[in-house]
Amino acid sequence: MYILRVAPLTTIPLPHEQVLDYFFRESLPAGALVEMVLNRRRVLGVVFASAPLAAVKGAVRKSVRYTLRAVSRVVSPAPVLAGTQLELARWVAKYYWAPLGHALKTVLPQAILKSPLAIGRERRAVNAQGATPRLIWKADRRADYRRLIKSALRGGRQVLFIVPDQAAEIHWRAWLEREHIAHATYSSSIRTKASRALWQRLAAGEAVVVLGTRSAEFLPFANLGLVVVDEEDSSAYKSWEQSPRYDTREVAEKLAELSKSQLVFGALSPTSTAMLRAKRGRVTLTGPDAVAGRLLNPTVVDLKLERRAGNESPLSRSLQERVSQALAEKRPVLLFINRRGTAPVVLCRDCGAVIECPRCSVAMVQHRGAVRATKAAVNVLVCHHCNTRLAVPDVCPRCHGHELHAFGAGTERIEAEVKKLWPAARATRLDTDASPTSREVGAVIQSWRAGDVDILVATQLALALRYHIFSRPPLLGIVALDPLMAFPDYRVGERLWQLIRALGLAACEVVVQTYAPEQPLLEALKSSPEAFYAAELAERRTLGLPPFSELIKLTFRHRDSAKAAAEAANGAQQLSAVIAKAKVEDRVQILGPVPAFIAKEKGQYVWSVLVQSRLTSLKARNTLLRFVPSNWNVDVHPDSIL
Repeated sequence: MYILRVAPLTTIPLPHEQVLDYFFRESLPAGALVEMVLNRRRVLGVVFASAPLAAVKGAVRKSVRYTLRAVSRVVSPAPVLAGTQLELARWVAKYYWAPLGHALKTVLPQAILKSPLAIGRERRAVNAQGATPRLIWKADRRADYRRLIKSALRGGRQVLFIVPDQAAEIHWRAWLEREHIAHATYSSSIRTKASRALWQRLAAGEAVVVLGTRSAEFLPFANLGLVVVDEEDSSAYKSWEQSPRYDTREVAEKLAELSKSQLVFGALSPTSTAMLRAKRGRVTLTGPDAVAGRLLNPTVVDLKLERRAGNESPLSRSLQERVSQALAEKRPVLLFINRRGTAPVVLCRDCGAVIECPRCSVAMVQHRGAVRATKAAVNVLVCHHCNTRLAVPDVCPRCHGHELHAFGAGTERIEAEVKKLWPAARATRLDTDASPTSREVGAVIQSWRAGDVDILVATQLALALRYHIFSRPPLLGIVALDPLMAFPDYRVGERLWQLIRALGLAACEVVVQTYAPEQPLLEALKSSPEAFYAAELAERRTLGLPPFSELIKLTFRHRDSAKAAAEAANGAQQLSAVIAKAKVEDRVQILGPVPAFIAKEKGQYVWSVLVQSRLTSLKARNTLLRFVPSNWNVDVHPDSIL
C-alpha cells in the first residue's frame, strides 16, 4: 500500500492544506492524474509524491486530521505534467497566494484533461550562455533574437518566444517564416487538435520555437534552452481577471531558472523595474539603439487658450492646420483618444447631476454610432463596465430640468469632427465598437498599410499599428492628454510615456493637446530616456513604491454597502494586529481600507486594502496573508492600485 500526495484540481480555500493524502495499492509517479472523492464530490487530482505506507505511517498519523480515503481510479498512470510544470505550478500558487488547484488548472488545459497525454522525461542542461537574464533595449530587436534563437536550435534546444497580444503574434510569426525558422504558435484560443499535437512535440524534446501569449509558458518543454519575453513593458503580461493573478515576466524568470535556460527581455521602452535591475547588474543590458534612445519634441497645445479664443472643437486650430498640411503632403494622420463613444459625460446644467450607471458608480457614456453588438446607428447611454444601456433621457432624472448636455469627446465625436472638417479624406475609426473582433482590427491595419486610410481615429487599439507605423510615418495627435493623466496610480506617468513613445518615435510630428502644458510628462518626453528613468526611480524610492517595495492589493466586494465597508475595516484591523504582533511595522504598512476607484461595479460595492511590504522572506509575507479571509481577492504585484 502507498500514500499518494495529491493536489485536487478544484478550489481549496487558503490557508488550508493544498496537497492531500490518499492511499492506493501501487506507487504512482509525480504528475500522474487520478480521481478521488473530496467533500463528497468526485474530482481530479495531480500526484505530487508517492511513498510506501510503512515508511510514512508515523508522519501520516501525526499530520493527517481526516480519515484517509483511497484513490477512486487512476485516470493516467503516466505523468501528464512534467517535473518543471509541477514545480512551476507550485511556485505560482505560493508566490501569488492562490489555491494550488487554480495554478494546476492554468498549467493543464481542458484539451489535455479530457484525454490525457503522457509526458516523457525532461533533459535539463546547464545553460552554456550563463544564467544572467538579458534586456535588449532597442526598437529593432530582430538581429539579436535571430542570433539567440538559431544558437539555441543548433544546440538542439527548444525556444519559447512570448508576446503580449495577437498583433505581436502575427508580426513575429511572419518574421519567423521569413527567416525559415521552424515554429509553432500557441495561445488560449488554440484548437484542441493543434494543442495536443504541440504538447506531444514538446514532450518528445523536438527542437522548435514556440511563439505564444502568456499561457505558452506552461507548456511541457522537455529541453528548453531559451525564453524570450518581447515587449517587457506591456501591461498585458499581468493576469488580473482570475486566480492565479500572475505576472508572465516573473513566471518566465522562474521557468528559465527551473529549466536552466537563457532568459531574454526585449522592449522599446522597458519598465523602470527592469532598468533598476540592469543598473544593479541583475540583468545584462544591451542598448539603447538609435531609435530607442531618441528624444521626442512634441508640439504642446494649451487648450485653455483655445477655449478663450472661442474654439469649441475638440481639435485645436494648431492641430487642424497640421492635419490639413499632412493631407496636402499625402501623409497619414493618427488621432489618438482613449475614450470610446461620443461624450464621456452627460450632465444637467440646472442641478449638476451626472447620469450614472445604476449598477456601477461611473458616468454613462453617450454613443451616437454603432455600439459593439449592433452596427446600426444609435443614440444611447452605455456603461463601459457592465454594458448596461439606457435611452438618453429628455429631462434630468434628479431635478426634471431640460438642461441635459453632453461634455467631452470620444472616438465617435472625433470621427464626426474629422469628417466635417475634411470631408474628402478617407477617415476610419479604430475602437472596440467599430472593430469588435481581431479580424476587423486586422482589416483596419491592412488598410493602413495599403495607404487606404488618410486619417485614423483610434483608442489604445492603435498599438496594433506599432509594427507598421514606421513604414508610413504619420502625424500623431494626442487629442486629450489630461483624462489619461487623471488616474491616481503611481505607474500612470511611465505608462503614458511608453505609449506616446511607441506611437510617436516613428511619427514625423507629434502634437499633444492638454489643459496643463506644464506637467512633468511633457518635459520627460523631451529629455533623454535615461533622465526619465532616473527621475521616475528617484520618486518611487522616496515614496517607497515598487520596485523598492512590494504591493499587494486586497479587494472585497458585497452587494450591501454597509457590509462591504464593515468587512473591509475588520480585515484591515486584523492585518494591522497581526503585523504589530509580528513586530514588522517598520517593514509592512496597511494603506486603507478605501472604496475602490470605481466604488460600485456590477451591483457590488468594492473596497480595497493595500499592503506595502519590504519583507524579503516569502514565508514571512505569506504568514501575513494567511489572515486574509478566503472571500477576498488577493493580487500580488497588481498592475494598477485602483
